[in-house]
Amino acid sequence: MAQATGDFAFRAARIDRRFSYGLHVPSSFRRERAESFRILVAVHGSERAPEAAREGFADLAEECGYLVLAPLFPMAVTDDEEAHNYIFLKYRDIRYDLVLLSMIDEVAAAWGVPSREVSLAGFSGGGQFAHRFMYLHGARLAAVSVGAPGIVNTLDDQVDWFVGVRDVKSRFGCDVDRAALRGLPVQVVVGAEDVGADVLMAPGSPLYMDGVNASGATRVERARTLHRVLLDAGADCRFDLVPGAGHQAQQVQLAVDAFFRRLRSLAR
Repeated sequence: MAQATGDFAFRAARIDRRFSYGLHVPSSFRRERAESFRILVAVHGSERAPEAAREGFADLAEECGYLVLAPLFPMAVTDDEEAHNYIFLKYRDIRYDLVLLSMIDEVAAAWGVPSREVSLAGFSGGGQFAHRFMYLHGARLAAVSVGAPGIVNTLDDQVDWFVGVRDVKSRFGCDVDRAALRGLPVQVVVGAEDVGADVLMAPGSPLYMDGVNASGATRVERARTLHRVLLDAGADCRFDLVPGAGHQAQQVQLAVDAFFRRLRSLAR
């Protein structure tokens, strides 16, 4: 591999070549110090803009020693449009969470960095993916930033996925890792002006199920609900409401960077 650092071209994932990932390797990376670097996964939203997700963390990567992994979960990998299904981790025979775990292992092996203590960030659809992934695989994570999720998955064991977690074992073959949630640093972040009613789902929508609107009428309200859910679960969860910001990832990026920067400085 002639290129040593910087942005790498998107590469098909070995586990399933329908999916790919881009990588940013900071200029400070050295093979002899690879163990001191960490992976930060930046998950795109429903618009599928993984380059933008990667670019958003490039400065933080240079400052804090992160390799930024940006997965691409494209639409229409089956015989329908499936615009939102990655955010729920599973669709038909596709396990998006396992695809991502394999990508992480692939990057860790190629670059010699730890495959655990991974940081995870996502905004909007990416935020939905991030908090659901955290429920199942929190033991692999060092920190999580959940940005402006449109639909909140609570930890209610009386309600099915993707509003609650009652059927997680039958759906995924594992339980919510509640032990891993305890003490896990989590940021729930949302713009103060992110108050559109487009998050309200009506019967007949593919995103509708009983209880889907119970977490709030706007992304701000839903973010507050998720914050409470995670505090109740024992996570070390903070809530950041960014003044003047709407539903745009770049408008909350400074708050997200500050969250990961503080944790990285404490870990060193």
